[in-house]
Amino acid sequence: RAALWRAIVVLCGRRGRGLLARLAGPQPTSWRYPLYVALHHAALGARLCEEAGCPPVVVRLVRLHDAESWEGAPELVGYLTALRAADEAS
Repeated sequence: RAALWRAIVVLCGRRGRGLLARLAGPQPTSWRYPLYVALHHAALGARLCEEAGCPPVVVRLVRLHDAESWEGAPELVGYLTALRAADEAS
């Protein structure tokens, strides 16, 4: 089932994030929720890390790994590159 949602996310992403944003919905019981999670996974993951008591640098890495630019975090670029690669491989 996860593979189906991943395929939908990838196909929507090829059309631009706008389509994914239009289809996504924040209600966990909705069929649209997996698309919402895919669209906001960095922020949602950072919040979960924060709630779990992770160090601030870990929260920041999770929050930034999907950002278009890491300009404000040059000290984290190596870690962010590795985290993005791991995220894309999964």
